Amino acid sequence: MQKKTKLQSNGAVLVVGGGLGGIRAALDLAEARKDVILVDKAPCIGGLMAQLDRTFPTNNCDLCTVAPFTAKEGRGGHLDMRGLTTVTAVSGKEGNFTVSLMTAPRFINVEKCTACGECQRQFPDCVDFAPGLDPRAPTCMRYPKATPYAYVIDMAKCADKEGLKKCCPVGAIEPDALPKTEEVQCGSIILAAGADLFDPGNIGDTAPRYPVAAAQYPNHLDYFGYKNQPDVVTSLEYERLLSASGPTGGKLLRPSNGQPPKRVAWIQCVGSRGLQKGAGGYCSSACCMFALKEAIVTRERFDSEIETTIFYMDMRTFGKDYEKYLTRAKEQYGVRLVHSRPHDVLRPEGVDRLQVSYTVDAEPKLITEEFDMVVLSTGFKMNAEVKKLAENLGLELYADGFPKTDCFNAVASSVPGVYVCGTIQGGKDIPETMTQASAASCLAGGKVAVTPRPQAEPPALMGQ
Repeated sequence: MQKKTKLQSNGAVLVVGGGLGGIRAALDLAEARKDVILVDKAPCIGGLMAQLDRTFPTNNCDLCTVAPFTAKEGRGGHLDMRGLTTVTAVSGKEGNFTVSLMTAPRFINVEKCTACGECQRQFPDCVDFAPGLDPRAPTCMRYPKATPYAYVIDMAKCADKEGLKKCCPVGAIEPDALPKTEEVQCGSIILAAGADLFDPGNIGDTAPRYPVAAAQYPNHLDYFGYKNQPDVVTSLEYERLLSASGPTGGKLLRPSNGQPPKRVAWIQCVGSRGLQKGAGGYCSSACCMFALKEAIVTRERFDSEIETTIFYMDMRTFGKDYEKYLTRAKEQYGVRLVHSRPHDVLRPEGVDRLQVSYTVDAEPKLITEEFDMVVLSTGFKMNAEVKKLAENLGLELYADGFPKTDCFNAVASSVPGVYVCGTIQGGKDIPETMTQASAASCLAGGKVAVTPRPQAEPPALMGQ
């Protein structure tokens, strides 16, 4: 049964997407005493940020700074966060949107769950936390101290529902839970759902991969050996290998043999600035700094003797202090930069290392080097579900799927009352995402009224 909820006469601000941009926008609105509904299809908020070990240019953990404010005591009574929730329909106009929400079952009662992990220990079937690297149980928490601080169950992977239900010491498991639908009134909407990363295995024409000769195929992304060579990983997968909460417990090891690498290479612009089928012809903006950060962390935290090489088209370090970061990577940490776009990544029979072939301007010949690991710096692309939502809202889109925005107002979409921020508007880094999120919250908050902050009961005096 569908129920209607009206928070205020002119509603709340709906923030779609619980990544760093959505969190920032929601917290800004809550601080301004505006009612906010933050929805995300994931079981807990955090987005891509939850899988990053460190962020540039400070190499700090930004999620550790933001996460405490998302706890109940940090929301000020105005922020309503809903995981496993998607937007199914939108109608109305600026100041009076009617939005239909559907919340998938978590199969665990959040109010009862103590996150003891007993369900995870007793049911160790596989669930992916990091792409292809970290098998987990059908109960999964995306990161330590997640919000909400409770597990979520993939019931489709559980063969013994009664056994799973009985293993919980507080009776929090609800195997028969059903999806819930709801209608909310919103004065404005912020789309902060982020973007997807290119999958090197799904870009370009379908063709057999290694060991068939790469020269037979017109798409160079097939030459990189991703999904065929275990030591070829994406930048996000490598990030998980660096992380203390990752599959190797913070030890940098080669996926193929579990040994520490001695030479690591990064290949830039994988999926970005390309003309292949499924690739984007644009720069994803953050990948250069992403690779520099990973190269620095590799030498700083694991072994200063590890050789790090970045193959790049153009090193685009345009943010505040980013050029200093690049200089520090080269001079202090010895990161090697090669201006080239590699031709292929192969592992010849009987060889335990990857061979990268490339050319440089100074030498018009094919050069081949051996590396223990190769990291593909994948760019951003529009998420198909978010694109469909944008189309349903009537937003004008560019050919690559990203929403069109005003030249002098980068967060205002073509539909009044609907705003965008973060990578849903195009590739960008965390500082720019945070700036856009605050800008979007200022504009969106102007469409709804300020609501009184809940007053706490005064403490009882002694003797009363």
